[in-house]
Amino acid sequence: MQAGQTAEVVAELLEKHYDPGYQASTSRNFRQYPQALALSLAGPGEEAMAEAAGLLQRQASGIHVRLQDLSDASSDQSSVPR
Repeated sequence: MQAGQTAEVVAELLEKHYDPGYQASTSRNFRQYPQALALSLAGPGEEAMAEAAGLLQRQASGIHVRLQDLSDASSDQSSVPR
């Protein structure tokens, strides 16, 4: 590595070694990753983080409600005599 080439070397290491390994690990360990909610921040500040946190909380609340609805429906069906 020549002096002054640090940025280029780091970029090459990330692109050729880190990124492919990270992508393979993500695919292997998080099978539903393609369906995951994508979260984009409006900026680096506290306000953007608070906005993102609120979005995640609302999303999680919606998931909890839907899961509870499914659980309730399942319980209702299991108590019906056959």
